[in-house]
Amino acid sequence: MKSEPLIIIYETPCNLLEEIAKKIIKRENYDFSDIAVVFPNKRPVLYLKKILSEKIRKSFIPPSMFSFQEFAFKILNEKFSYQFIDLLDAVYILKNIFERRNIRIFKGSKFSDFFPWGVRIIKAIDELEMNEVNFKKVKELKEYAEVPENIKKLLEIIDDLRTEFYGEILNRNKITRGLLFKKLKETDFDLNFKKVIFAGFYALLPLEEYFIKKVMKECDTQMLFIKTREKRAIYDFISRNNFTYEIVKSDGKSPGIEFIKLKDFYSQAIFLREKLREILKEKVDPVKVGCILPDPSHLEPLLGEIGTDLRTDFNVSMGYSFKLTPSFSFIKKFFELRKEIKEKKFYYRTLLSFINHPFIVSVFQEEVAVIEKKIREYNQGAGRIYFDINEIIEERFNRDFVKILSFTLSEMNKIKDFISIMKEILNVIYKKIEESKNILLSIFLKETFEIFEKILKTEISEEILDIEDISKILLSYLSSYSVPLRGDPLKGFQIIGVLEARLVPFEKIFFLDLLEGIYPKSYKYDPVLPESLRKILKLPSYRENEAIYAYNFYQIVENAKEVYLLFYETEKDIDSPESRFIQKLLWEREKKERRLLYDKIPFYTYNPVLTKESRKVIEKDEKIMEILYKKAQNGFHVTEIDEYIKCPFRFYQSKIIKNTHEEEITEDIESKSLGTFLHEVMEEFYESNFMNKVPEWNENLEEKFLNFLSEKFDKWFGKERETLWLRKE
Repeated sequence: MKSEPLIIIYETPCNLLEEIAKKIIKRENYDFSDIAVVFPNKRPVLYLKKILSEKIRKSFIPPSMFSFQEFAFKILNEKFSYQFIDLLDAVYILKNIFERRNIRIFKGSKFSDFFPWGVRIIKAIDELEMNEVNFKKVKELKEYAEVPENIKKLLEIIDDLRTEFYGEILNRNKITRGLLFKKLKETDFDLNFKKVIFAGFYALLPLEEYFIKKVMKECDTQMLFIKTREKRAIYDFISRNNFTYEIVKSDGKSPGIEFIKLKDFYSQAIFLREKLREILKEKVDPVKVGCILPDPSHLEPLLGEIGTDLRTDFNVSMGYSFKLTPSFSFIKKFFELRKEIKEKKFYYRTLLSFINHPFIVSVFQEEVAVIEKKIREYNQGAGRIYFDINEIIEERFNRDFVKILSFTLSEMNKIKDFISIMKEILNVIYKKIEESKNILLSIFLKETFEIFEKILKTEISEEILDIEDISKILLSYLSSYSVPLRGDPLKGFQIIGVLEARLVPFEKIFFLDLLEGIYPKSYKYDPVLPESLRKILKLPSYRENEAIYAYNFYQIVENAKEVYLLFYETEKDIDSPESRFIQKLLWEREKKERRLLYDKIPFYTYNPVLTKESRKVIEKDEKIMEILYKKAQNGFHVTEIDEYIKCPFRFYQSKIIKNTHEEEITEDIESKSLGTFLHEVMEEFYESNFMNKVPEWNENLEEKFLNFLSEKFDKWFGKERETLWLRKE
């Protein structure tokens, strides 16, 4: 007979993975394939494998290890054959339902207008499902919520939308997260495991909890919790289900916590670099050192600062927004270029922006420089701002560069066409970047190709669309996409996101960016399920989400041995930029020591160290002296004297050898160019109509002159610019 589930609460500090390993290897044989270990996230799997290998030191069959969603998906797919639906397809199906039922709630009839709303509706359906909200109740209670009229209309039909949406995606053998757990609730399933260990969970949603209880009925189950300062959700779960539990007290020491205040983000990176340098000298295993980075947008500058100086490995594991990648900015610049093309001619501003993107300028420096020079010459000579491809390329240009420019002019009326063009362009770039061995760029480009393959499988990819629609859809979709930096295999210092750091047994941690608004994140208003409606429907509020932030923070901090909590000054005009979690820990220490400590926090600032070069001295030869005498005769201007005092070498460059900045490209016609143009027009017209003839001016000759002037104007300055219409008239 199956025993009752074993519920254990471990007090911190606690290496939960070590405890799991001890439980697993109690048996004599080393075949653990009938055990499943389920974590909230994937990262602990790598560490548990490492711990088991170090303990057993001989061949063994490891237990099956999963993230929670992977485990649920595996159980369901033993009876079915589902795949998770892509967001693009999900919104496309929802839009078709709206059109079929003639629902006109949101402005705009295009898919690109509907997409942001479609994403919100699908997320709302998913959240309502996971929280087991009665959808019919939403319809009844909507009147009590403070929401706009169009949202009330949406909530009126959300139950029908959900039913129809689920039907459509199930016909395609697709599911969402909410539908996955809904199906698990409705389906009887068998488990191929004798024992399942759920480890390190905190706040479970109702459908997740229901699934765990079904697993408990099928096989021996253990739930291992870690108790931190934030513990309410653990005891709520136990209380709701009337479970008995045991507490395992910790015999470890509380971590040594240091609060570090810094001048700015740059100082934070320098502080981390210096500390990691010390750790390398101590010969500590870098895998046991975690640099927790709550804001993924800081990854590149951080790696740039510490990676170039420290000759060691770094292992990056976090969800990285695709919007932050160079691939995204390149795609954005491509669309900006395409939208400004007229009659197969490039608009100078978007062309220069496109070819100066790091993907191109880093590989084709010479070609970019030549094109910039040509555009400048044409512009200063004739005020040109639109250019034919044949005017700006030369025979000596790299073929791959010419190929990229040619691709930007290709026909494109489907998302599928865009992907085909962009794959060709990025393939050229990828080969060049691979040669340079830029690992992070290679990862981003590989991920970009994978995303493209997913998009090609969507139904919307075959729809006929204009360039504006294709741009809006893809940029919105890619903005919401997260690149999983997996950090596998375990090697070097760990730069890791907060969610990925859960349960990882670090000895030393550096928790960066502990600023209010970064960790915890600022609350974002949800237009479909606002706070007033969430309260009525008993959905998790922002306060409950803050409790999850708190639990994750304390779990990471309380289980380490040595902790550095870093925050820095910001440009925002606030007295205390530090996270509330720092304030709470500091307050606890102040109560214990009975004294104020905030002003005692060490403050670090680092200034960039510039390499001192030998002073540049230019010998004054006869030619230079001649120029200086001429200038002296005319009198030196006060700005020239100022420039000489500040930097004699700059004075030499700008005033002696005339090495001044290039003139800015202008969209209007310069007076000099206009004067030259008018002289040429008058000269040519005079030669052909008045030279050696008796002057005679009539209506025919006037019309001829105006036509001649118009043709010459278009030839000189181009006819694509609407802004020059008035000048021409």
